This record gives sequence, C-alpha cells and structure tokens, in this order.
Amino acid sequence: MPINKFSSISLPLLSSLVILVVMVAIGASFLLKTNSSEESPYTEEVAGENSVLDRDFLVIVSDIENLRVDREALGNVFFTRLQDLRAPLREESIGKTNLFLPN
Repeated sequence: MPINKFSSISLPLLSSLVILVVMVAIGASFLLKTNSSEESPYTEEVAGENSVLDRDFLVIVSDIENLRVDREALGNVFFTRLQDLRAPLREESIGKTNLFLPN
C-alpha cells in the first residue's frame, strides 16, 4: 500500500500539473483584478459614436468634403512652368555592418 496517493504518478507529470495549476491561478487572479477596475484604458477607442477618434475622423471627412479645386489655377502659365527640383537621395547604410566589432 503506497504511503501517499501521489506516489504512483511520475515526477515530470506531477511537476507539470503543479505548474499548470499555478498558471491557472495566476491567470484567474489577473482576470479578476482587471475586471474589478473601473474602466479599461482601451475603451475610448472602441466606444462608438461619442469616442474621440470618431469625432476627429468626422471633422477630417467634413474638411475633405468642403475642399474645392480652382481649375483656372491649374491652367495658369506659372503653374505649368513649375519644375520638380527634388534631388535624388543616396542610400546610406544605417548602423554597423558587424555588431561585434569595437567602435
């Protein structure tokens, strides 16, 4: 007759079960702690009609709807004589080629 009821369970299995129980307890305490707080910091982004992001988006869309293009300006001589003066950028390596070499 075994001294205790866990003597027939292998040590790796027993340690795995203990780790699993500890992880479940930590997860449950974390969930209970976060659910008891007043409000999640992420609720404002998905709040719906009254959220700050929705209002900002509506302001931007209304500004775009009110945008008008003066077609006479596009046919103006000064506009047609504009030149693209962008200079090509040369590629530069960023960082070290070998991180283990001294400076």
